Amino acid sequence: MRMLVAHHASYTRFIIKICGGVDAWFQAKRMKRLKTASDIETIEQLARAVEQHPDFKVLRRLQPRRSFGVWDGEEEVVQVAVVDTETTGMNADRDEIIELGLVVVAVGATSGQAFEVLESYGGLEEPSGPIPPETCH
Repeated sequence: MRMLVAHHASYTRFIIKICGGVDAWFQAKRMKRLKTASDIETIEQLARAVEQHPDFKVLRRLQPRRSFGVWDGEEEVVQVAVVDTETTGMNADRDEIIELGLVVVAVGATSGQAFEVLESYGGLEEPSGPIPPETCH
């Protein structure tokens, strides 16, 4: 299955082919000037049309949740940092960290229940060379 991230003008020809018309082309061109809720709805309509094609999948941005449970006010709350890394391989002497994600969460000390995201960070680093194919599996 081919993947399509619907946010770049380079897919205009694809949208015309799938949606079949000049109207779709004009709608795609307008996406550079997103200003109103109706513009967002237009993009959503185009995304739904693209999703109907068997060779493509539309990826949507995840809407992060900031809270997860209700704190009873009695349980002690601690802060926990969750760290995620993506690397170019497993050799610390040779390979690089190319993505770092960090989330600090308020968690119940006894229950382990996550209550609230306090801080988050995400960063990318351009690798200095090609990523080995075996790393991508």
